[in-house]
Amino acid sequence: MAEYEITDGLGIIPEGTAYIVENAFKGCKKLTSIVIPDSVTEIGYNAFKGCTGLTTASVLGPMLFSLEDYYLRSTGVSLLMPVNCSPQSLMRILSSINYIK
Repeated sequence: MAEYEITDGLGIIPEGTAYIVENAFKGCKKLTSIVIPDSVTEIGYNAFKGCTGLTTASVLGPMLFSLEDYYLRSTGVSLLMPVNCSPQSLMRILSSINYIK
């Protein structure tokens, strides 16, 4: 794993991080939730692949609008939480989601 740490199952991505590197958490079974800060504008290939214990992803910024299902594919994510999101933005997000599998 790159410069990220996991504390009590929570993946910690430091504020100011713009890019989550490829394979950052790949295959990490102890990762259960992740908070993506608003500074993140890009997520690398397979960043969360195989993180089957990952069930919650909280997204604080612009990545929320470009977070494709393949970023969370092969994880256990069942809850994607937009944080500090206007009702209009939330409706836009919900109407654009087909599924997360």
